Amino acid sequence: MQPGSHGEGWCVKSRFPVSTAPHDPLLTVRQVAETLQLSSRTVWRLIDDERLRVVRIGRSVRVHPDALAALIGYPVKIPG
Repeated sequence: MQPGSHGEGWCVKSRFPVSTAPHDPLLTVRQVAETLQLSSRTVWRLIDDERLRVVRIGRSVRVHPDALAALIGYPVKIPG
């Protein structure tokens, strides 16, 4: 069987260069909302409008800190 057929294997779909700082942790939509002091719904709208680029891993959606910085215009320090 070929990987990817019948649900086997894996697939990563990204709309943003994966080569940028791969050691930075990816953020959840909730973490982005908390960082920007917005609702999760607003963050989802930014994603749907393609104003915030995301990394999709299966059904999960994550945001790279560089994509968040590109949205707001400056680097973001993620508490944690």
